[in-house]
Amino acid sequence: MVFMKEMKQFHKNCLKAFGILMLIACCFWLHLYKKLENYERTTQSGALNYYISLLQNRQYDRIYELSSYVETQFNPRETYIEYLKLTYEWRDLSQLTFREMYYSDHIFTYYDMLDEGKKIGTLMLRQADNGVTDYSVLVRIDNRNIYIETDQDVPLYVNGIALDDTYKTTEVKNFGVFDSLDDPDLAPQAARYHVDNLIDEAVVTTSDEAFVVVKDALKDSYYVGKKMSAQQQHEAQELLQTFSENYAKWTSEDGSFASVRQCVYRNTDLYDALASFNNQYFSLHDRVDFENWTFTDLAYLGEDGMIGTVSFDYVVYVKEERHVYQNTYQLSLMEFSGKWLVTSMAIANE
Repeated sequence: MVFMKEMKQFHKNCLKAFGILMLIACCFWLHLYKKLENYERTTQSGALNYYISLLQNRQYDRIYELSSYVETQFNPRETYIEYLKLTYEWRDLSQLTFREMYYSDHIFTYYDMLDEGKKIGTLMLRQADNGVTDYSVLVRIDNRNIYIETDQDVPLYVNGIALDDTYKTTEVKNFGVFDSLDDPDLAPQAARYHVDNLIDEAVVTTSDEAFVVVKDALKDSYYVGKKMSAQQQHEAQELLQTFSENYAKWTSEDGSFASVRQCVYRNTDLYDALASFNNQYFSLHDRVDFENWTFTDLAYLGEDGMIGTVSFDYVVYVKEERHVYQNTYQLSLMEFSGKWLVTSMAIANE
């Protein structure tokens, strides 16, 4: 009986020792794997091959993690991974070749990925700046590049990620919405931030409640402006509505160009376009009306600039038959000698 107990204890000890040895072996192999992974990434060619192996093995979470070592990752994880799947999962990546691009610099090295000589993407490599020599890789995404313009020092976020001054360009220029001015020096000045490598339309926000972010209706630019008081909003709405009514009536030959001209600053591309516009295309009708006015994205840009969006229904009657035309305009205005005048108009109808 004693012998049996000793044998059982012996087997238990053997199993325990075996378990400990297995744990040590696993730790050793994991350590060796990490050492080999890190060693492979100490060269550019090794880093490229390692990245492709991650794509082939569909280790998308690891790819997303490594991408943030190259630059701030502003794309949400799910969006980024879905992009990788749609772009590369169906491809045979085993025969890819790489070509270094001429625009590489001392920070980033760029390689085109070639499949049978055809470019299928571009990779960015960046060597770690923390004393470690390994390279990290990020796939370049050319879907969207955005500019954020502001004349205030306010905290900014892109898709919830804080934006720092490394994304500020050296260029200080006028707010882009005033580019149609013949003399751009008249427009309020703004600092510019540039963010690229985005997949979808960005959500740009600020945590400063005194300011609002307005997206340009026609391009991937965002303007950070000061919020308006209730009284200021009312005054801005009147300006936008007056121009919109005069413009709509003029296009349907129910108003005069003089009524439009009094709302527009003359030394702009907008005025030149309006002055050469042929408004004699509208079909005959009996009367017109306006309905469903809405005003959004009202903000001051600098000391004498303003932006806002107005939407309304332009109702045209032929006898008693109604024809409804939905309109949305994004308007920029500047104050000249105490009078606010429209400097640009973007037709933002959906």
